[in-house]
Order: sequence, then C-alpha cells, then structure tokens
Amino acid sequence: MKGLDAPTIIAIVIAIVVAAALLYFFWTRGANPLGAGVTEAECITKFLRACGSESEWGEIVGSPLRAQCYPILKRKIGTAADCISSSGADRNSDDCIVFCSALEGLEISS
Repeated sequence: MKGLDAPTIIAIVIAIVVAAALLYFFWTRGANPLGAGVTEAECITKFLRACGSESEWGEIVGSPLRAQCYPILKRKIGTAADCISSSGADRNSDDCIVFCSALEGLEISS
C-alpha cells in the first residue's frame, strides 16, 4: 500500500491555506460564503439601535456584522457609510453623526 508522495502533500497543504485565506478575506469584506447573509433591514435596524447607544455601537462596530453590513449600507446611503468602513469607528465623530442621520432617514425594506 502506497501513501501520498511529498509534492502531493505539500500541494494539499498549500490549497488548504489558500482556501482559508480566501474565506477570511471575503468574510472581512462582508461576504460570508459559509453562513447566511444579513438582510438590509437587519443592518439598518442594528445600526440605528447602535447609533443611540455607545455600548451597542462598540459591540457592533467591532464585530463581523460591521463588515457584512458595510457594503449594504454603502449601497443604500452612499459615502456616509464610510464611517463604519473600519473597525473601531467613533460614534461621536462628525462622519458617524452624518451616518446615523442618514440611517434615520431610510425606510426599512425586507
């Protein structure tokens, strides 16, 4: 009985590492290929709630949900969504105040 040769094992390991890196890349950019996507209504609702609460803001801006919602909110409200483009955004900054105001003007659709 023969086992796998060294080049095959190396190729398998490299393929696994590349796949993991791609999954991580897409996950941090808002595309979660392994899980259910978040809806537009969910993003708007959660961020509206976060705009009113410093503790909720800290939780949501530091979570993967921020990365998932960013492309949705960017498409919906434009450049105002840039406030949440990176983790750790300050809720009291001018950009985030504009972001929260833009969210308040949206209608939630499912």
